[in-house]
Amino acid sequence: MKRFTYRLEKLLNIRASQELEQARTLGVALRLEKTERVRSEEIKARCDTARRQVQDVPARSLLAGTLVHLGKTVGQFSERAEAAEASHRDACLQLGTERDRYAEARKDRRVLERLKERRHDEWVGENSRTEQAAMDEIAARTSGGEK
Repeated sequence: MKRFTYRLEKLLNIRASQELEQARTLGVALRLEKTERVRSEEIKARCDTARRQVQDVPARSLLAGTLVHLGKTVGQFSERAEAAEASHRDACLQLGTERDRYAEARKDRRVLERLKERRHDEWVGENSRTEQAAMDEIAARTSGGEK
């Protein structure tokens, strides 16, 4: 019985390693998205806290310069919150792209695996037929020799 060989085995191995590499890249993108989300939420919380603190201070008790500085501080918090939100959106877009790439790499590998399984099934069937033909021939010779 000859051994089963799959001519596309090297390509299958390459596809599997590409899928693994893409999975690693997807993991990095997931961690980046989580980090950016947490960072954005923290900055938003600080911005909200700063706004509340400014609103809680009676305007009559502050000098005009202090009000301007407080307004600028809240404005800077708002800008940082917007920048963090934009960074998070970019990380989400990158995550979507990496998910698509991973799905494509997985599909490419799976196609080759299914092809290998079909080829193996065909090989098994062909081998069974060959063995059966050989056994039938031996049986025919044996029964023919006994007569």
